[in-house]
Amino acid sequence: IAVLLPLSLTRAKKVKVNSTRIANCELEPNSFVGLQFTGGLVLRCDEDDNFGGWSGLATSSKGQHAVSVSDRGHWLEMTLEYSTEANHGAMGPVSVSGAKVGPMRDLEGEKLDGKSWSDAESVVYDNRGDLLVSFERHHRVWRYQTPSFMDSKASTDSQLETMSTVLSDHCTYNGGAEGIEVLLDGSLVAFCEDAERGTLETFAGWVVPPSPADGKAIKAVRLDLTDGFRPTDLSLLPGGAGLMVLQRMHGKGRTGMRLGLIPEGMLTNGNNNGTDQARIKPAPVAEAWQSQDSPIDNMEGLSSDDVGGDVVRLSLISDDNFSASQRTVYLTFEANLTELTRFGVEKAKWVPAEGGASERTKAVVAGVAGGLAVALVLAGVAMVFVAVRHHRRAREAKYHHICELTRVDFE
Repeated sequence: IAVLLPLSLTRAKKVKVNSTRIANCELEPNSFVGLQFTGGLVLRCDEDDNFGGWSGLATSSKGQHAVSVSDRGHWLEMTLEYSTEANHGAMGPVSVSGAKVGPMRDLEGEKLDGKSWSDAESVVYDNRGDLLVSFERHHRVWRYQTPSFMDSKASTDSQLETMSTVLSDHCTYNGGAEGIEVLLDGSLVAFCEDAERGTLETFAGWVVPPSPADGKAIKAVRLDLTDGFRPTDLSLLPGGAGLMVLQRMHGKGRTGMRLGLIPEGMLTNGNNNGTDQARIKPAPVAEAWQSQDSPIDNMEGLSSDDVGGDVVRLSLISDDNFSASQRTVYLTFEANLTELTRFGVEKAKWVPAEGGASERTKAVVAGVAGGLAVALVLAGVAMVFVAVRHHRRAREAKYHHICELTRVDFE
């Protein structure tokens, strides 16, 4: 029996998005000095419960048009209004207009069903202008045709099927491709969100050519990310000058984000020792932590745009996890593209394969040490348990002895 859902649940609808301007975002001193915070917004929509969880971002028209996807399987499309007055020489967003929210669809045109099929994590324009979306849990990459992507059903091809299979074979269930990107030659790149098994800092990725069925090789690549940071999105700089990597860390009561840059060629031209085991350590472009002076949240979406004059605009969006204690934050930064590219070439580096072995060794040692500590704790607990049981039995014996003496007295 077919169940007919109301059109309001299956069609995109216009919504009012309220915004509050963010005046400051403090970057750590080790950041690229040429990166300038130009403004930000805290976004809120009270009329649609599906507003939130935005995990990917694709922008166009110099960053004024934005598309995002949520981990509940919904689209967001909106226009960013920018100030006409420059703030320290750069324009920042001041409000949002023309916002629409709508459900994503599967290969048959049906609304995505259930969390395991609706967990969209990244969205990017391909070289023909359509939108590619990566999903985790049921790992896959699907295509949606523009401009009617909100109403179109998903489609796939040999390249997307190949990447979907690779992700399914290597990523953990909830650690799929949080970020994907299309290179200038049409190749598709993606990284797993979770570190490789037995490591803490190595993240597996792949570059899949446009026509893998023609015998073109799939290239394995690896990222080296430290301090508990994980990759959450990717963005190709204008002209293919490099690949920006958005990273997120949450733990020990702290939430932070990093922006790294992989120079053009490092993904496709091999590495320094001719093996697939070497890891790319991106150039450290920016780092920021959540505080009163930094509106950092769970930053998961990244996109870049050429705004003219050799300037690149970076736009970021956060996933609020539909939590009352989090916010949907939209941040923008700008930098001179030539200087940023030069910085990436100078600071990005290869971490030799031995580094991975050393890391695995440290992880194993840490695991063994942790196991010994647990064993010692359990042994201590067992000793306490035996002592308590022995004491209890002694008290019970003494109690029964007293009872016997009392019984004799009454007789």
